[in-house]
Amino acid sequence: MKEIILYITEDGIYYFFCIFIAWYLSQRGFEVKFIKDYKLIKKCLKNNNIIIPYGIEQQELFFKSKIYNILDNKSDCYKFLEKYMDILKETKINLINSYTKDYIKNREINLKKKFILKPNTGRGSKGILFLDDYIYNLINKYPDHQIQDIINNECGYELSCVCKNGKIISHICIKTTIVKRSFISYIKGISGIVCYKKNLLEFAKRILKNIKYNGFIEFEFIEDNKKIYLMECNARISGWVNNEYFFEKIIIPYIKEFYNINLQTNLINSNNNNIIMSDIQSRFNLIKSTLLNFENLENITNKTEFGLTYLMNLI
Repeated sequence: MKEIILYITEDGIYYFFCIFIAWYLSQRGFEVKFIKDYKLIKKCLKNNNIIIPYGIEQQELFFKSKIYNILDNKSDCYKFLEKYMDILKETKINLINSYTKDYIKNREINLKKKFILKPNTGRGSKGILFLDDYIYNLINKYPDHQIQDIINNECGYELSCVCKNGKIISHICIKTTIVKRSFISYIKGISGIVCYKKNLLEFAKRILKNIKYNGFIEFEFIEDNKKIYLMECNARISGWVNNEYFFEKIIIPYIKEFYNINLQTNLINSNNNNIIMSDIQSRFNLIKSTLLNFENLENITNKTEFGLTYLMNLI
């Protein structure tokens, strides 16, 4: 039986998603171990273990590149993508108007209206602010935030890809809607339907090819008045990995391509574009059975903010 190492982050919320990966892998006959120490990962590489890096820092160390933190920082990501305005224009992807110190130097500092402020390295909706003030005040008061115009969110799209040397091995695009309930204060429930958006995929293909990207990435878009805007990038495996369809479309192709293992997909129809993805309630229902069935889980979660007891109390 082949052993898989999940190279994981210290952050408790990501244990939550890694548990699903471990569960699905165990159902496919793999032995799964969780490791946080990169020194141990290097030993595993010598032993020819299959390693799945979960998290931005983990991908940066594993694939030896600085691009992951650049893309994950909202302001840095926008600055980086400005180099590829031709790709943005040709694929009809827009960047949201953003305000930095350069804006203060070159334009009207007395602009006053309501803005959205997002922590550059924030997670989900945690720390997002909506403030009505002069742009000069906001830029100086919140230097670690990305300050943008507010866009009406008619719908969203989340495009997840797994890549090798800049080539997309597999991808999945999900049209999302917000579920108005929350089990954890900064995680809002999201449900979605698998869809196909040609321009989103073309944008991702060209950007990722240019930077010879390796590993996992998620692009988040919003649509308003028939215009699509890039909201942010997450240089890691998406939280949609709780869903078996997503797992089969992203994790299995990674194992097959990077480790040359002949795995058959369990998808009945991999081209089905009407699959409904689970919302947050379904995630918690599934994690209940996961926690009850996965051996030694207490050792994985008891030192994190989302310990086994805490998770069980949420059900």
